[in-house]
This record gives sequence, C-alpha cells and structure tokens, in this order.
Amino acid sequence: MMTRKIKWMLYWVVGFMSLSWCGCTPAKQINIGIYDWETQAIWTPERKEYLAACEIKKLYIKCLETDGNEFIYTQINGSLPTAMAIVPVIRLNSDYFLQCKEPMAIQASRLFQEIVKFQHRYQLPAIAEIQVDFDYTANNREIYFSLLKSLKLVSKDKISITMNLEKLKEKQYLPPVDGAMLMLYDFGGDALGVPAIFDESRLFSYREALKNYPMPLHFAVATFSRTTLVRNHEAITTLQIDAKILRDDARVVFSGNNRYEVISSFDMAGVRLQQGDILVGDEANKATIEKSLQFIESATQQENIEIVFFSLSNKMMQKFAATGLLDALSGLK
Repeated sequence: MMTRKIKWMLYWVVGFMSLSWCGCTPAKQINIGIYDWETQAIWTPERKEYLAACEIKKLYIKCLETDGNEFIYTQINGSLPTAMAIVPVIRLNSDYFLQCKEPMAIQASRLFQEIVKFQHRYQLPAIAEIQVDFDYTANNREIYFSLLKSLKLVSKDKISITMNLEKLKEKQYLPPVDGAMLMLYDFGGDALGVPAIFDESRLFSYREALKNYPMPLHFAVATFSRTTLVRNHEAITTLQIDAKILRDDARVVFSGNNRYEVISSFDMAGVRLQQGDILVGDEANKATIEKSLQFIESATQQENIEIVFFSLSNKMMQKFAATGLLDALSGLK
C-alpha cells in the first residue's frame, strides 16, 4: 500500500510538469533527485524501497561539515543504494574562510581527500559530481570562487554548488562551476527574525531573473518542516519539530498564524521551553510543492530539468507517501 502511494507522489510531479510543458518543443526531460542532509542517517531497506518506487535518479548526501578546522562527518548505518548516482556534498560553515588560511590548492586537496575517504568508507560507486554548500557573500565571493576552481582542478569531477535565489541577480559574478542547485525555499525573516520556508510572492518575483540566467540550474524544492523558537520577541533558534507535533501537544496553545504559545515550561527537542515562549511551526506541503513547480515551469528555458526534494527523512517519507501527491499522471496515460 505504501509503495502505491509513493508512486502516486512521483506520478503527480511528472504529470504536473508534463501538463505544464505539453505545448513546448522539444519536450522537457524531467529527472527527480533527493537530498539527505542528516548527520546520522539510517539506511533501512524501506528507505531504499521508497527511493526506488519514486524512481529517484540522483541522491545528494551531505558527507561532512567544516568550519575550516573541525570536521563533522556524516555517519551512515546500513548500505547506500547503488542503482542511482550519488553526489557527495561538502558543507562549509559561514566562518570557514575566517578559520582556514591555507592556500586554496591545499584546502581543495584536503576537501577532495575527505570525499575519497567517504567514497571508500561507504563503498560508493564512481563519483562524477561533487557539490559544495556555502552561502557566499560579496565579502568572501572571490576567495570562495578560487577554492571552487582549485577543487575542480584537483578532483577533475563536475563541481556544483548550492545557490540562493538572490544570486540570480548577480549575473556579473558567475560561479566557476558546472551548475548550481537553486534553493526555492528559505525567504529571510520577518520582524521577529522568523524565516519562511516558502513565500509564493517572493519566489515569483525572481521569475525574470531566472529566465535568462546563463548557467545550468537544478531546483531544490522543500519537503521539510521546522519550528522557530521566539523568546522575548526575538527568534533565537530553529528546532527540527514537525508542525503536527505542535498541533497535538496540550502544553502549547495555538494563537494563530502558525504560532503556538507555551503555557508551561517543558523540554522539547533538547531545548528547555519557558512559559510565554512562542513556537512558529512552518512546513512544506502539497500546495507549496505545486507552486514551486509552477515557478520552474514559468521561468526556465532549460530542456533538461532536475527537481530535487529537500530533504530526505523518515518524517518526509511518511508525510508525502500518505498524501498521494503524484496521482495525476495515472489519469494522463
């Protein structure tokens, strides 16, 4: 039963894109990937069955995070799937270039060796692409681009990066990479500093900038949930708590606009919540995925489209397998 629902989810994405582009020549080629951003990942047979049922073509998996000095390695229990391309992702923390002062060639060589170790440790098939995740700014853009060039030289692999929507406006500063993963989520913060996973009006404001962006792009579409803790009118941390948990918890009271007030102190997700704290529950759902796909359809001229769900987790599999998101294609065949 789960497998049928999973296939329905896949059918909906492919069917939606097929309907949207049915009048285009040549036809768009749609591939689906998925991100695993967990620091500790348990690869059960059920997880691999989920990916197979969804016909996932590419798995992006974070292999390490580093601030330039300390390395936090992803720990994987079980074997990774071998029937799809696997792209290891290096996450550089925001202060990486403040901490690491070594020449670019040495930094690139060290990062590449970590990729090789990861490949051997988990017996991955040949790696054709490496992705770097770093939210660069005008202050560190030049040094970051230099690192990317060095990583390309030492690895001789395809290099891609993650990129936020605002970078679409910086066509004069094209990253020296083979492609970028455009993140269609995370839209700054409100007056309290609470970020939004999805904002339709702000997303579509980038449509013209995307239309003529001179670099191949993949598209990361949110499938995750999170909760922001607001204390004394200030957002202080993000908790990996599903909004459904908040709705079912009697220790918080819904106060409107995705906000829940803590009515008595208690511990949740390793954090001590205090009476009067506000929890802002935010989640991706069928509607936000539909709008993301509409944005891609309306803005890109690419013939080959890669849509990547962010991110893989047990909660994501349960939520989106149960919704039957992709049942539209069954009626189109």
